[in-house]
Amino acid sequence: MKSHLFYLSFPSAKISLSLPLVLQFSANIAFFEKNMRIIIITLSALLTFSLFSCSKSSKQGDAAEKTNKENMVKELDAEQFANLVGDYTGTEFSFIGQRPCIVDFYATWCGPCKALSPVIDEIAAEYEGKIDVYRVDIDKSGEVSAAFGIQSVPTLIFFPVSGQPRSSVGLIPKETIKEAIALVFGIK
Repeated sequence: MKSHLFYLSFPSAKISLSLPLVLQFSANIAFFEKNMRIIIITLSALLTFSLFSCSKSSKQGDAAEKTNKENMVKELDAEQFANLVGDYTGTEFSFIGQRPCIVDFYATWCGPCKALSPVIDEIAAEYEGKIDVYRVDIDKSGEVSAAFGIQSVPTLIFFPVSGQPRSSVGLIPKETIKEAIALVFGIK
């Protein structure tokens, strides 16, 4: 039986491969490509599932996430918002709080909201007695978030004692929140 050799030229060497070895190598590549497709499809499905599971499908959340007893941030429903911040149902909003406040509009299923939560807790502790910090769950108090035109979360609204409220949308760093407090409230 005559052996067929294939020569692959490289700049500094020649490598010879026999026909059966080339065919085996080709078969291994085909097997790898077939399995690679399965691996890519599986990873894509897992990624899609994990992204979907972080969206609205996990709205229930943990009870521990909903109630943070150790922090200074109070979660407000619609009635509490009207009593502590102001009546949002009329045509013109009027702030009724004693101190300026920040209201964090969030959702339990929102990843950036979960990332911002400890920052808001730190801000509340750092500015205790100077400002009030509240949270409003957009899924529980949709009428409040609709009144302020909340379309994306997290959204922070800075309510000064007098003047127009200012808002910030998205995940922002602590230093930016502190700059906004200094700018909007005049508190350093």
